[in-house]
Amino acid sequence: MVQDTKTTKWLLALWALTLGCAGIVLYAGLFHTASESVTDKIIAALGSKNPEERRTSESRLMAWRAASIANALNLLKAEQTNATPDRARATECIRCLGRLKASEASATLVEFVELEDPTYDHSISLQPDRNPSFAALIEIGRPAVSSIVDGIAGSTNDNRTRHLVFMLREIEGHSKARLILAQAASQTTQKNIEKATAWLDKFTPESTSAQ
Repeated sequence: MVQDTKTTKWLLALWALTLGCAGIVLYAGLFHTASESVTDKIIAALGSKNPEERRTSESRLMAWRAASIANALNLLKAEQTNATPDRARATECIRCLGRLKASEASATLVEFVELEDPTYDHSISLQPDRNPSFAALIEIGRPAVSSIVDGIAGSTNDNRTRHLVFMLREIEGHSKARLILAQAASQTTQKNIEKATAWLDKFTPESTSAQ
């Protein structure tokens, strides 16, 4: 009889645990579905005939974008002070900022220009996205140019300078990039701009990668 009582209690406990787990899964599923539903409604409201609904929808989407950029930037800056930086996490944050065309993140992205994607296959010499900041800054485009030029002016090594010069050229084109560097050289006493111009002149207009 005692054994039966213990077995019954054990089965009841197992049943309660099963119900609890099922409840958590159900709640998570409902929460995810609800989030998707809210997002769908906000996006759908962009096509509303009601101007106020369209403005509200746009404001909410822009707020989400701003929050996403802030979060990615905070995570990325945390990696700068990390004794053992998580390159995979940094890479994903950088890619996120590029896809969002986060021009406000340009200066931070320039600081990570030499970071390599940890999944990069060195056996493929022209594999895209070897340096995630390279791709992100090019996605941002012209709004990132001033940060790139500042990065060139403050560069401490040739490899970094070459990366930044090539990005400038990819965004602006060879002739415009040279003009931008010439203007920067007239406004600063730093020799890095002159060195960058020399690097730029080594690239032919048809060049598609920095070797």
